Order: sequence, then structure tokens, then C-alpha cells
Amino acid sequence: MSRRLSPVDLPGLRSARGVATLLVVLALVAACTGTQASPSAPGSSGAATTGPSAAAAACTEEAITAAESVLQEQAKQEPDLHYLTVAFPETADKLHAAFKAKYDLDVTSTRITGAQALARLVGDNIAGNFTNAAAIGGANPNMDPLVESGDLLAITKDNAASLIPRSCQVDQRFVGTRGLATVWYAYPASQFVVNTDLVPEDMYPETWEDLIDPYWVGKIPTQDPRLITPTLGIFEALLETYGPDYLTTYKDNVVGWHQSAATMMPLVAAGENPACWCNAATFGPFLAANPDAPVKLVNMTGPVLYSSTDVVINAKSTSQAAMRLFLSWIYSSEGQGLLNPDFGAPSLREDTTIAGTVPIPADATLLDSQKSYTNRTTILTLLGIPD
Repeated sequence: MSRRLSPVDLPGLRSARGVATLLVVLALVAACTGTQASPSAPGSSGAATTGPSAAAAACTEEAITAAESVLQEQAKQEPDLHYLTVAFPETADKLHAAFKAKYDLDVTSTRITGAQALARLVGDNIAGNFTNAAAIGGANPNMDPLVESGDLLAITKDNAASLIPRSCQVDQRFVGTRGLATVWYAYPASQFVVNTDLVPEDMYPETWEDLIDPYWVGKIPTQDPRLITPTLGIFEALLETYGPDYLTTYKDNVVGWHQSAATMMPLVAAGENPACWCNAATFGPFLAANPDAPVKLVNMTGPVLYSSTDVVINAKSTSQAAMRLFLSWIYSSEGQGLLNPDFGAPSLREDTTIAGTVPIPADATLLDSQKSYTNRTTILTLLGIPD
């Protein structure tokens, strides 16, 4: 049932405790990893670039453990870690308990949407409240001024391992994304959910092109790209792959723009809509709670798109060392095994497999939020929705 279009290739520390503390920490990390580092000017990466041999030496288990021990000792002198996150409380509580058992450090979080998380973090900083150590799900393309102002910590591929020791062990495509963030988890975006009682099996979409088949006119609830950055990123990738006609045709198939995939899944399960543009991150938890729901997750071919939930770290945080240690632990096999299944997300580590997922393929494209924001007005116009 695919319409054949002509695709084109997709483009594939500042420490809040002051310079004295930073000098001590950097010296300790350098001693552990065998690298040289020095504090940098405001807005810079905060770590010197090292050669391949030095990077390899810093990524041994011995060096990582030593660097994490430095962070743990510093974290014990900090207030308890608190951060903002898009994760459900059940997931966050599970992670916090495991982290507490391993490092004897307390962690709490507040659940908040990604766009609100970054605004909340910066707003609290302005008010002199530096307790929010990070915003998980809060990355967006307009964060450069927040690094320059000293609100956010710059995370790049060059300095990530000096900030988050175990980040050197994961897929480097997902480290230092956009130069300001690192990935919490990544998940396939080329997925769709159907109501098996309403949609004939031969109409299950097999490719992105199938979503503009006339069969789907007025049938697909979709997340609002004005509110959901990954959705805007998907439309950017589809625009580049298939051209503007794809988006102008798809808009006729939309039945309501939603704030969250979580609001669409119940509609599909209840038969109010035959399908939704949802993924495993929403489908898995919903099916676990509603095992008899007549719904099926379908994987589509075409552009191999991966979305991600990113982390930005508060450079003014009073618990920065604890946050960096927490993120390093998330990149461990234990952390990946606890976090990723709740979102249907594959492991970012080669040596860890998440049941029910497939490894991230070599040709996967991480959605480019910078490009999608640049083309935001064009995308929204083609979709027929006001900015």
C-alpha cells in the first residue's frame, strides 16, 4: 500500500563552589585518568581535549571507577541531589533506590514536561535557588546563551568523559549532542500503534509513506509539533526525505493535535481512534497496565529515525558532582538495565541488551532539533497549524 516517493539522503564547569574547588577536582580527575585538564573561561567546555591514547586510558574500568570515587566523595559534601525529569515517579524511584544502595547518596526528582523543565531550572537560578541539578528532557536548540550566562554546563564530545566518566563507554553518537546535552535514553521514532479490532492487518503501515495513504484521512491523532520537540524533528526529517507534499498530505489525516502520546493511547485502545503515531516509550507502559487492550505496535521502514530524551546540567547547581555521578551510573550496565526497559529504549552500550528492543542500527539518524527549529515555521505552515 506504499506510495513511492523519491527520498533523498538524510544528513546523517563550571563548579558552583568556585575556582578553588574546580582546581582540586580537575587535578584529582587528571590524576585518576592520566590526562591534563585546566579550568576554562566562562562558556567554554571546562576540559582540555586529549588525544586518542589518553582518551583510551581514561576509559578503562579502573580509571572510570577512580573518577567516580572522586565525584562520590565530593557529592557527600553537597546537599541531597534533586533534578527535574520527564520520567514517571515509578521509574525515578526505582533508579534512586538503586543509586542509593550503590553510592549511599539520596536522590529526589520532580516530574515536569521537557519544555517546562528548562524554564523552571533557569527561573530558579535567577531567583537564587540552585537546587535543580539538571533538566532531563529539557534540551532545546536555544541553549547557547544559557551556557554563556553560566546557567548550563557545556557538554561536548571532547569533554563529556571528564564530566560524566562512564559516558566514554556508550555509543558516541548520543554523547554531547548539540554540544550542550547528553542523551538520557534514545528510542526508535519510526513506530505506530493500531487498534487491531478496527484496522485490517493489510492496512498496518509498513513505511512512513503508508501514513499518507487515503485510508488514513481523518484517522490519526498526532502529537503537537509546536509542543513536542521530537515530533517537530520527525516532521523535519520527513520533509527532507519526501518533500513538502508529504506534510501537506499528512495534515488531512490528522484528527487532533495532542500534548502527549499518553493521551492518545487510551483513545486508540477504546476504539475512539483506529491508530496513533505512538512509540514503544508510551506503548510499553500502557500495555503493561492494560494487557487485554486490542493494540499493536508496528515498526515502519524508511528513514531510520531515533528520538532522544536529553539531559542538560545546571552549572550553578549545589549538587553538581552528585548529578554527574548519577548520569555516569545511568550509563553503566546496571543503570541501562533499570532505565531503558521502562521506555522501550535500546541500550546505549554494546555489552548490554534490553529485552524487547533491537540494537540501534548504524544508519540510525538522531533527530536534529536545531534544524527542525530553524524550519519550524515552514513545517507548521505545511501542516496547516498556526505557530
